[in-house]
Amino acid sequence: MKINYNPKYPQKHLSIRVPWHDNAWNGTICSSPRNNDACLALKNCATNRKDDLETAMAGKRICDIKDENKLPPCISESAMFMADFQFKKNLEHPYAKGYNSYYKHLLPTPTTFPKFSAPAIPFRWGMPANALEFAENYDLDYILGREPYQI
Repeated sequence: MKINYNPKYPQKHLSIRVPWHDNAWNGTICSSPRNNDACLALKNCATNRKDDLETAMAGKRICDIKDENKLPPCISESAMFMADFQFKKNLEHPYAKGYNSYYKHLLPTPTTFPKFSAPAIPFRWGMPANALEFAENYDLDYILGREPYQI
């Protein structure tokens, strides 16, 4: 979507959900991953966490883990929030695995997160049912007919 300047909103604010971390979001695996119950509140973290593996690597810097299969699932939930190093990861769009046929062409994409960045996952903004409301409120160039789905 193209965002036009709207004098009604001279400043933009972005809120992102960041999973709780027991070591100040310093780019490491939690010091005590088994005791991080906050992960259980996030569906992806709760269903995909590997307590034994994460406990064995507790405190290790994420940038030092070269095998993506060993990365904790919180990495996909903005856990690299404000890390003091650049980080690379192949991202897979969750819709590519069966939301509908339109998204099946989306392949894993190598992505670089700059140091001190805050990756964000759109949730309410990205939901089709909310698109018209946001378009009207923020003067967005949104036309339903251009979307690959109909609400």
